[in-house]
Amino acid sequence: MGENFMLSLSDLKFSKYKISLHSTFQTALRSVNDFEVYKLEISTSDERVGCGEVVATPAITGVSADQLERDIYDKLIPLLQNEKILSVEDTYHQIKEKLPLNPTARALGDLAVISLLKSFKTNAVKTDVTLPITEVVHISDLIEARVKDGFNVFKMKLGSASLTKNVEMVQRTFEYLPESASLRIDPNQAWSVDYSLQFLEKLDQLKIKLDYLEQPVNRFDFEGLAKIHENTDVPIMADESCFDIEDLERLISINAVDWVNIKILKSGGATPARKIAMRAKEAGLILSFGCMIESPLGVRAAMELAQEFEPLGVHDLDAAWWYPQSELVYSDGMVR
Repeated sequence: MGENFMLSLSDLKFSKYKISLHSTFQTALRSVNDFEVYKLEISTSDERVGCGEVVATPAITGVSADQLERDIYDKLIPLLQNEKILSVEDTYHQIKEKLPLNPTARALGDLAVISLLKSFKTNAVKTDVTLPITEVVHISDLIEARVKDGFNVFKMKLGSASLTKNVEMVQRTFEYLPESASLRIDPNQAWSVDYSLQFLEKLDQLKIKLDYLEQPVNRFDFEGLAKIHENTDVPIMADESCFDIEDLERLISINAVDWVNIKILKSGGATPARKIAMRAKEAGLILSFGCMIESPLGVRAAMELAQEFEPLGVHDLDAAWWYPQSELVYSDGMVR
């Protein structure tokens, strides 16, 4: 997407709409039943149309819905109205200069500009499906619903419950999983280093194997991730600890992880997400492309990156599975 061109925008339209979920999405960071989508449509004098969509995720990005909307109106829209679009890279540089602290608004502008040149359409991509934080009695029903849709890779959300309770949750989950299924654990920063290592030791004693343990400690505890990685054979994934290329370089320099979860809204757009992916591949890390609970357009943009960089991988793109109805179809372990 580095080619040069020159486009003049003739119109910009900003709007919002709401999506409700069929059930509660509960993690250690937040509980979601519905969410608002921020949509920016841009058109050019030669009748090209582009569209970006994002959601506010303050628990992850630190950017509130109010701040996101202010920055869209006060900074992003005036910038795009007054700039000739010469290239995706050049425009992203201008957006980043104007919005250095708002990755969500940057992603909105970046996706809108990219989609002036192409639509986000790709082949089916393999994905896991999430098991939200819940009580033990509900686990079998949650698994049954996902197996019915053809999925056998599960990402289980855990929080700050006692070690005994979280180990029991995993043990019971493992008992209900089909024999061919695999399990991933994501505490969303809820644990300490010691808790993480004790948890992994307990699972080892129970002979429960994981695909990976994702972001067990605080986003800024890079050394903690490295210590866990050094003291376990279970693969470790960074999510919230990898917002940008600088975070990635730090993770690489201290050998902190085996995997990185790359998300467009977290990275500030598809343009920087692609750079993170290229560097991570170069460093020998395994890539997972994920999404927030966000709109189908956002999921499609992530699907395209997944297809480009890790076409055989099982990614983390089940957001639209949570909608009562969606243009995206989830079946046979894939999203299409």
